Formats: sequence, C-alpha cells, structure tokens
Amino acid sequence: MEDKDKISRLQSLVQGHLKTFDFHSFPPSEITLAKDNFRPQVLVFDKDSGGEIEKDIGFEASASDGIRLKWSYYLSLLELDENYTTNHAGLVVFDEPWQQAADPVNLTSLFQESAKVRPDRHQILIATSEKEHAIKAGLGDRPYNLISFNGYILKPLD
Repeated sequence: MEDKDKISRLQSLVQGHLKTFDFHSFPPSEITLAKDNFRPQVLVFDKDSGGEIEKDIGFEASASDGIRLKWSYYLSLLELDENYTTNHAGLVVFDEPWQQAADPVNLTSLFQESAKVRPDRHQILIATSEKEHAIKAGLGDRPYNLISFNGYILKPLD
C-alpha cells in the first residue's frame, strides 16, 4: 500500500508545482504519472474511442511548459523523499533554468520552491546567469547560499 501512496503523493506534488509555475499547456489536474515508468503524461479525450487516453506530453506542451514540467517533476521527486523511503540521492541540479525564456515570475517561483527543501537532507544547485539582485529579491528572507562569479566560471588555463 505504501507504494501506491507514494505514487499518489508524487503525482499530487507534480500537479501542485505545475500550478505554482503557471503551467498552461494543459490543466495541471490532467497531468498524471504513467503506470509503467512514472513519467508525467496527460489524459486527453480521444474522439475515436469516446474516452480518455493517456498520452506522452512530448511535443504537446510549449517549450517553456516543458521546462516547467521538468522543474515540477525533479522537485517533486526530491520532496517525496522527505516523507517516504526512496532511493533519491538528495541532490537536484538546474543548469540555466531560464533557457526557454520562462517568465521571470516562474523563475522566482523556482528559486522560492527550491529554498523550501530541508538542507540537512537535500541540496538543490541552480546555475544561472540571472542578475544577483533579482535572485535576492525573489528569495526574500528564505534561506539560501548564493555564490557569484565574475565572468565565466570555466576559463582556459594560462
């Protein structure tokens, strides 16, 4: 029974994050998890059969919603580990999460949601070229550790 509860909780977490990140290609409540691999999918009405069918989201969502879906799924997997026994390593890395020109409000939401994790058990690393003042303003009084670099992080050796 715990496995079913775990899957149900993961789906609920994903749907909640989708709402937070303003996912709009489909109603977040229509996003479910595939029973064979637990990847996000969408329930759509099939005209031919007259019923709902499960469909891989793939190209059905906009590029920015594809990014929001990844944020939601990765954060949800990490959060699931807070209340259930999982094999999650406790680390999530986002490299330039604004790559698909996600709305700045959504990026702020990603920072805020990331700052909610338990630092004694989990860590989220976000590498971004976002302006430092925008990150600080978006996070407000939430706990975080900001490391800034001038110029490129990786540079040729002299």
